[in-house]
Amino acid sequence: MKDIKTKPLSYWLSKIKECLSIIYPILIVLIVFTKILFACTCASGSMEPALKVGTTTFYNRLAYIRHDIERGDIIAFKSDEFGVIFAKRVIGIPGDKISFENGYVVVNGLLVDETEYIGENIETNCEKSFVVPEGTVFVLGDNREDSYDSRFWQNPYIPENRILGKYIGAIPFSVEYNILRPIRGLISLICFYPGQPLDA
Repeated sequence: MKDIKTKPLSYWLSKIKECLSIIYPILIVLIVFTKILFACTCASGSMEPALKVGTTTFYNRLAYIRHDIERGDIIAFKSDEFGVIFAKRVIGIPGDKISFENGYVVVNGLLVDETEYIGENIETNCEKSFVVPEGTVFVLGDNREDSYDSRFWQNPYIPENRILGKYIGAIPFSVEYNILRPIRGLISLICFYPGQPLDA
């Protein structure tokens, strides 16, 4: 009977190193996307032309740790009213009085110049007026004539603690639809026999 030789310590150390080389990148990605960045696919045209449908948008989770929310910021937030994530532009901050006049937004009695992000012929219509409470913001979509936003919600004010991050950029394709869905489809094709319908 042959002697069973135990593997040397260097062998196990090399295996541990191999495992760590796989685990470390995964941990880094998890930390980045749970603590630093938030990413999601833009599913509607309510923020066009700034955010285009089908793009993957990124938000800085740390943006408001040392800085206040400012009018004009694009934010992602979780809506308690609808249970989904929205991306909108901040129009009002705590204490602001918001109204609408001849298709324009009025904040604290002054017409807001929004030509930087919406067209001159786009109207922002609403018959109501608002006063933004402490700890909340008032938001609108850039595509004002086709945006479901604070003007129409039962609770028009977004609590600051529901904000997921400030918009920092986008890539011109959807990680969800262009990468994850094909991968899931391939896995389904491998796991099921030919002819099995796929839930893609």
